[in-house]
Amino acid sequence: MTSSLREHDIGRSSARPSAGRCRVPGWLALAPLVLALTIAGCGGGSGGGGSGGASAGSGLRGTVPDNRRLASQQLEIRAASGERSVATIESDGRFAVEQLTGTGPWMLRATFGVDESWYAITHSADKVANVHAYSDLAVRNVLASAGQSVEALFDQEGALAADMLPTEPEVTAVNTAVGDFLAPSLEAYGLAGLQLATAEFAANGQGLDAFLTANPALVEKADLIIISSDGGTRHALYDKEDPTKHMKHLDGVLKKTGAGLIVIHWATDAPSPAFGKLQPENAAMMMDWIGAVYYWVQKGKDPKSSWTWKYPVLEMTVNQEHPISNGVPETFQLQDEYYFNFFTDADGRNPGSDRVTFLHSAHAPSHRDDMANKENWRDQACYWAFTRENGGRSVAMTSAHMYHTWANPHFFQSFTNSVFWTLNLEIPDDGVEIATPTVAELLSLGDTEIYKMARHFK
Repeated sequence: MTSSLREHDIGRSSARPSAGRCRVPGWLALAPLVLALTIAGCGGGSGGGGSGGASAGSGLRGTVPDNRRLASQQLEIRAASGERSVATIESDGRFAVEQLTGTGPWMLRATFGVDESWYAITHSADKVANVHAYSDLAVRNVLASAGQSVEALFDQEGALAADMLPTEPEVTAVNTAVGDFLAPSLEAYGLAGLQLATAEFAANGQGLDAFLTANPALVEKADLIIISSDGGTRHALYDKEDPTKHMKHLDGVLKKTGAGLIVIHWATDAPSPAFGKLQPENAAMMMDWIGAVYYWVQKGKDPKSSWTWKYPVLEMTVNQEHPISNGVPETFQLQDEYYFNFFTDADGRNPGSDRVTFLHSAHAPSHRDDMANKENWRDQACYWAFTRENGGRSVAMTSAHMYHTWANPHFFQSFTNSVFWTLNLEIPDDGVEIATPTVAELLSLGDTEIYKMARHFK
């Protein structure tokens, strides 16, 4: 997640906008759904194990599907009033709780490993509430639209304030939107009209379970993937046991689907087992994805090492020939934290840098030691576009470390246009019309997780 809550404003459009101004709907809580899913039209038999709704029963009940290996056979339950309990997930994926503790709504969590879980929310102690990839997608979207983190809320001690969790109509609306989005795929499986959140089923490889196994709501079905995270051992794609595991997974997806990709700031540093130590396979994949990789050495000097320039106000030179720059002036100033020595216009140290298109560039030192020697300064990219070998489109940037960057109208225009470009949508001549958040608006979100996790100027 990046610093700007307004990134949720990117709306879904099946038609290409015409030249001129294209208005993007504001505050669409389901926007990341568009970036995370495409409709799957796979066949699959109707089979057993699915129904159009929950049957009568007693207490909370539901199913965790069989397409992931659970770290524990216990489902964690957290009441809004603070009480916690667990339910056993049986061999067929079902769980049941005759009487929930505390006052709802209740958050449900099934865990697969370190920092990897599915969530669901229920407002009733006597209904079906399934926990799967799509319930997780719905919960994360409705909370993210309010600037909340599902993990942080679940782990927070004590009672939650009344406005911290979504209302029942809000949860119903987002679950309905997910169902509507998946309707053609569900129909292909003979599951038309089925309610993913409340349908009773068993994890038996048939019916709804077969659909969930074949249609994970993860990167496999994405039109656009946005990565914003720390780098090195804290990269979102880092796995301690196998540092290349998640990178190889995403690499396979990008090669297979040609999905769009946007990589923000430190996420351009490929996952590695130690800071300042390059992981060759991951670095090679990152270069295949975005045409470059952030590389720095912790000790000593290496002419190939990237370096960080903290918080200068730099003049960005904008490539006016690229559609991502539609509506952006020829130059603008931006204060941020920047990474340099990725590559140059003519000859880059990274393979394939001749195919990279600079979008925002700044005149900056090649190395920190050259700060006082301007003869060794050169034009370097802070924001660039890259077309991968299979035609998939990527955008990357070393800027966007600071929270206030998202309030810069020229940066925000570039980012919004980047979403359209990576999705192969036409960008209007004056750029995609979208309201840029003001600094005051961003600061007003001080009690949200996004604000608390962001980097701020003091």
